[in-house]
Order: sequence, then structure tokens, then C-alpha cells
Amino acid sequence: PEPPVHLLARNVANGRVRVEWSPSPVDSQNVGGQAAVRYRVYSSDDGLGWDEGVEVSGTSHELVLPMGRAKYFRVAGVNDGGEGMP
Repeated sequence: PEPPVHLLARNVANGRVRVEWSPSPVDSQNVGGQAAVRYRVYSSDDGLGWDEGVEVSGTSHELVLPMGRAKYFRVAGVNDGGEGMP
């Protein structure tokens, strides 16, 4: 699948962050890739080295972050054909 669009990380309260995104657009000929059926959310402390990711079925994921630390996120779509680019 093509990469998800409109990625957003939002502080929701008490150190919790919600990462949200929209599915990538698909067309009737599947030229742009087929739809994702689940997603993998990756996080990083520096934007260079990424963790193994967490697989989710919806278009958002919440996690708790340590106070005073920056965190980077990326999301990739997954379907029966494999994992797309984040």
C-alpha cells in the first residue's frame, strides 16, 4: 500500500500522545497501490533509528511518553502484499 497521509501526533493528557493518520488514497485500477488493512506505527528518539513498530488495525494509536523528551513517528500501511513505505 501507499504511505498513509495527514500524519498527526497530538498530546491528549498526562503524557499520553495519540498518533493519527488517514489511509492513502486508492484508485479503481490499483495503480497507486491497494488499500492497507492494518498499519505499523514506528517511533524514534532521534528520527534516524526506528523501533520494531507496533501493528494496529485502526487509524490511530495512543502511547505514553516520558516527560520532556521529543519523539518521532512514522506509519506504514500493511496488506496481504506486504508493508508499504512509511
